[in-house]
Amino acid sequence: MFSGGIADKLGNRYEAKWLVRQLLDVIGGKSSALTFEGIDPSFRGFEFSLVHDGITEWHQTKISSPNGNWTLAALKREGVLEAFKHRFSSTNDDLCVFVSQHPARDIADLVGKAEIAKDESEFVKSLGKGASANFDELKLSWGIDDKTAFSWLNRCHFRVESQRSIESTIDTYCDFYFDNKLQTGFEILQEFLIQRINREITTESARADIQKEGKLKLKDYALDTTLAQRLHAETSAYLDTYIPFGAGRETLIRPEAKQLADRIADPNGPPVILLTGVAGAGKSGVIRELIAKLSSAATTHLAFRVDHYLDCKSPQAFGKAITGREESPVATLRGVSLGHKSVLIVDQVDAISEISGRNGAIKQAVLKIVDDVRNFGNVVIVISCRTFDLENDDRLKALKDTHGVEHIDVQLLDWENSVKPLLLSKSVAVAQFSPNQIELVRLPLNLALFFETYDPSAPTFSSRNELFRLLLEKKRKALGTDRTISWDVLEPLSRLAEWMSERQRLDAPDTVLSSFGGALNVLPSEGLLVRSRGNVNFFHESFFDYVYALTFAGRNISLEALLLQTEQHLFRRTQVRQILENLRQVDNARYLRELRSVVGNPKIRYHIQVAAAQWLGSLMDPTPEERDIVLLVDTKTGPIPALVRFAFFVSPGWFDRLQADGWVPKQLLGANTERADTVLWWLSNIASERPVEIAGLLDKWWGDDPERAKRLLNWFGFVKRQKPDDTLVDLCARVTRSNSPGMFEGRGQNNRELLLHTWAGENPHGAEKVLKAYFEAWFDAHPGLHPFERDEFRDLDAHSLGELAKKAPEVFIDGTIEVFMRSVDSIVLKNSNGTNDYSFMMRYASGHHFGADAFLSMFRDALGKLALGSPDKAREALKRIDPDKHEVCAHIWLETIAVNANALKDLFVELLHCRHVFDAGWNGADWKSFASAARAALPHLQADGIAKFDNLIAGHKPELDFASKLLQRIKADGEEEPWRTRSGATHYLNRSGHELWCILDSIGDEALSPLTRETLAQLRRKFRTDKLPEPDHLEAHWVQSPIKRDKAARMTDEHWLSAIHKYDNDDHRRRGRTFVEGGARQLAGELQHQAKEQPKRFSAFLEQIPPGLMTPT
Repeated sequence: MFSGGIADKLGNRYEAKWLVRQLLDVIGGKSSALTFEGIDPSFRGFEFSLVHDGITEWHQTKISSPNGNWTLAALKREGVLEAFKHRFSSTNDDLCVFVSQHPARDIADLVGKAEIAKDESEFVKSLGKGASANFDELKLSWGIDDKTAFSWLNRCHFRVESQRSIESTIDTYCDFYFDNKLQTGFEILQEFLIQRINREITTESARADIQKEGKLKLKDYALDTTLAQRLHAETSAYLDTYIPFGAGRETLIRPEAKQLADRIADPNGPPVILLTGVAGAGKSGVIRELIAKLSSAATTHLAFRVDHYLDCKSPQAFGKAITGREESPVATLRGVSLGHKSVLIVDQVDAISEISGRNGAIKQAVLKIVDDVRNFGNVVIVISCRTFDLENDDRLKALKDTHGVEHIDVQLLDWENSVKPLLLSKSVAVAQFSPNQIELVRLPLNLALFFETYDPSAPTFSSRNELFRLLLEKKRKALGTDRTISWDVLEPLSRLAEWMSERQRLDAPDTVLSSFGGALNVLPSEGLLVRSRGNVNFFHESFFDYVYALTFAGRNISLEALLLQTEQHLFRRTQVRQILENLRQVDNARYLRELRSVVGNPKIRYHIQVAAAQWLGSLMDPTPEERDIVLLVDTKTGPIPALVRFAFFVSPGWFDRLQADGWVPKQLLGANTERADTVLWWLSNIASERPVEIAGLLDKWWGDDPERAKRLLNWFGFVKRQKPDDTLVDLCARVTRSNSPGMFEGRGQNNRELLLHTWAGENPHGAEKVLKAYFEAWFDAHPGLHPFERDEFRDLDAHSLGELAKKAPEVFIDGTIEVFMRSVDSIVLKNSNGTNDYSFMMRYASGHHFGADAFLSMFRDALGKLALGSPDKAREALKRIDPDKHEVCAHIWLETIAVNANALKDLFVELLHCRHVFDAGWNGADWKSFASAARAALPHLQADGIAKFDNLIAGHKPELDFASKLLQRIKADGEEEPWRTRSGATHYLNRSGHELWCILDSIGDEALSPLTRETLAQLRRKFRTDKLPEPDHLEAHWVQSPIKRDKAARMTDEHWLSAIHKYDNDDHRRRGRTFVEGGARQLAGELQHQAKEQPKRFSAFLEQIPPGLMTPT
């Protein structure tokens, strides 16, 4: 770099930051040397050189392009191409690096292709029209041939780096390398570089000069011999903040812990893992189990709770508070782990979410810790928070969707395999558990509370609050016998809850309870509180909310007044819910007053009202008074307000209340269709809970009205089915038979495909009734036709039916056998009238199946499964199919018999009289199905059955029969090329016995009688050089992506950007013997596939596209 270089660097922050970023790699030993602003001619066009792995890299940086893209012309104009040419022509190994916030699409595309190609010949062949033109332009600029250009492209790097990402990396590594200089590190290093212009800076000289100047102090983690012990001590302190409650004093192994450990151990695992779950799902237990696994594997790790460090506003503040070192905890882990993978566990992140209402600076600090993890590599961060907070915090939700982040949700305990066996082992009468109680104890917290309070003679429980109440009663009785205790158990708990609520904290100093003698020892020993390092907190946050609600009930203050005392932060949401739930149980009159003061009150912030409405929605037994309070916010004429929906449209208990009051039918029958559609949507969500009632309601509403039938079919397409729902099945069948207007008019009408998916593919119960009704309606709408001719059997129909055939073959057969036989009757009638219908005539044994053959494949496979599992039912089904009616019917018989011939052998003998047996096979092997059935059945036949088979075989001479008919036709009408010729007849005479050989050879000697075995021996001698023909295999080839899947899976974001730019039309299509290679549309399909495989990465892909890339075309 020449004129203006030094001054330019002082003011050009982007270039300076990239330079400092590389200097940090030299200091850390990742690169060995750097020379800045050299005056040697080799530096012409470059800011600095960098030696990395023995190779010299020459770096040029430009913050941005005026047009958002560095075209070849722009690179030439700026002298970049000339500088690259000068270096490449002077050396054989040096690399050239161009860095900018904007991409250089044209040349980066060429570089990407060169990296993949084996040589210049393959590279040139891979270029499309646009890339070829760019390659020619580049060669002209450089004045070189293909081979040289290919070599030079492999020595180019074009990097897209945002200024923010460079700054973040500088902060991360300054924090890692230097003591207490995060804020000034960049300026000091920039000055360090300016003082060393045109001098080589090596790793050794950089470290020595930095130490000598004293402006920065290099860290040496090896000197801090106690650091590993401190990490262990801090993690132990974290574990001490949770009581290992257990369920019945037993620890349940959680699969999520193993999943976490496996992803951490995976070399290709994500750097960031989000661990979520509902409150009480056992996230802390999963983390405890993970920590045990990390300890066993000797993996360096650190765990801490954010809610215990709410005063920390930066990663360095967290480090100072946790480890005593003023650096990011990520830097500490990296320094201690000595190049091995380490793990940082950050728990209770919900304490800083939007829902918490706390200062955003704390959350920003945690997100900066995540950036540190990304910048370093080899450190994995596990972030734990409640599902609700993750879904309702924009920044946390955005983190979930970022590339390199995986999400593990802690599921409820499995009742049958985990909870029920544990309860039975403790002699708990599980048969008395209601569905609501079962759901409650699937949460580990509730299960532990149940075991803690279980008394066979005590009243039952209906909620977590009830379990908390029982817990307090038990502890009150236990402490009542201790005469040294002068306070009731609730008194210190209330004091603590009020202190924490006023300050929006989840822990408090020990001194808060100093006036309650012995409380700091007694309450933790009873498992109600947890003490850690001079602080105390409730054993679970939900217990804190419960105690606070009890405390509020005893105070002479209204809920409205309480809320108006503060800014109504989101912290109040859970408290409001707990207060309302507690008052509802102990003081109904006050409860209704407090509820009325919140819902619809303009003084109360909306998020608080939403919390109250959502809590109302969870009630299973809402009262008329609660209904009336909610309806106070309803406009009656406009759309149903959100607060009303939050309350009404959740639990089936609200349906019972609103249906009994007549509110539901009033909305459905009203003139406002928007309100009616909203109610229909709600009913679709709870239909499985109240199928009889909802079916009756909708039946009356329908009233055989065609337009309402259309809306009902849409509804049935979305209804959620979880339990037996015969009344809904019957209604769905009747509505389907009504054949509402437009039901079969193209795809997407009335959500017909969703109807089949929901009532056939997704849930087999009752599907046969719906299928019968569906096909009956089809026949009514298409007189004289059947569903399998032409393209009437659609792909989407086939998918839903195929899913049903796999899940419930008996249901599938029962639901489709009538339409199958009705279609066969239609085919036979058309053929007899001289109108050829070839449906079911094209039968492929393997490959892809389309149209009628697709349905036949499902039907055949389903009947085969039925033959294996329930042969008597398969027999009943076959008896409904007349094999003499059409060869496809005989085909079904033969293929089903072949699956379980021992059980169906008598049907094989019966079928020997059928005229279609030798023609009912596959394309390319009409005889194959008969041979397969015979091979399976013959070993099980009695002598008379074998004799019937031998007689049939002895008379089967298709080649002689055909030759005889052909000669008779020639004698009557003369020869006619190419088919009616004497040479053709001679050919068939010479081939006589060929089909019989195929059949018998497929059956095999072991299954044949001595007579037919001798016949087979003779035929084998005649056709000794022939091979048994195979049935036809149908393979459909889609137009392929111009970039193959294996290569697409390895593509970087830069590669994708380049490919999208290149394949922006269909000029690149290519055709080969076994493929068709497409253009833009097919590349989009491949991108869609990759996005499904890596949704988080590609959801973030759009955000990574620099300005100017996506320009209108």
